[in-house]
Amino acid sequence: MSTTPEKLIFVYNANKGKLNALLEAAHKIVSPETYPCDLCKLTHGSLSESKVWKEYRKDSAIPFEFLYRDEFRKRMQLFDENEFALPVVFVEYPERMQILIAAKEFAALHTVDDLIDLVKERLLTVGL
Repeated sequence: MSTTPEKLIFVYNANKGKLNALLEAAHKIVSPETYPCDLCKLTHGSLSESKVWKEYRKDSAIPFEFLYRDEFRKRMQLFDENEFALPVVFVEYPERMQILIAAKEFAALHTVDDLIDLVKERLLTVGL
């Protein structure tokens, strides 16, 4: 079994779709303190992806995949709502996945640079 990670999977605490995106953007503007997706808050402004984040993910040595909550549930049919909270970042290996960044850790991150630093730090722990 290979121990080399294949990719990182970022799961937003939001559903996919244009209407959902509009509602999420409005929520971020009107009531940012109650917005439920700390990953979205860090990587996206009200209308678009952060330039810093976009450059970091493009230059990363490992591929990133982004899934919305509903997409993740479809893919992970054994997904248990109570098993872990969203957002979450997984590291995917050929035969398993493990949590790289848990939902509770996002609360301590205040900027996209904080997220990038944490991703870099955690990638070192998995050999990247």
